[in-house]
Amino acid sequence: MLNLSEIQKETEKLNNWNLEFGSITKDFKFTNFNESKLFISKISELAEKQSHFPTITWDNLLIRISLATRSQKGLTEQDFILAREIDKVYKQ
Repeated sequence: MLNLSEIQKETEKLNNWNLEFGSITKDFKFTNFNESKLFISKISELAEKQSHFPTITWDNLLIRISLATRSQKGLTEQDFILAREIDKVYKQ
C-alpha cells in the first residue's frame, strides 16, 4: 500500500483524477449511450487482464470510475497503472 506522500505524487501525474475517500476517482462524459457502453466494455477488458477491478457507476452519459485495492484497504501502484490505462482508452 502507498503512503500519503506517494499517493499525492502519483495523483499529480494523472489527468483529472481526484483522491476521494481512500480511492482515486474520475468522471468520464460521453455524447451518446453507445459510446459509454463501449467504454465500459473496454474498461472491463483492461480490468480482466490486470485482475484489478474498479468500481464503476454508470448513469447514461456519465461514468464514474473509482479505484482502490480492496485487499490492501488502500491505494497501490496497481490503481495508478489502471488509471493511466483507462485514460488511454478514453482518448481513443
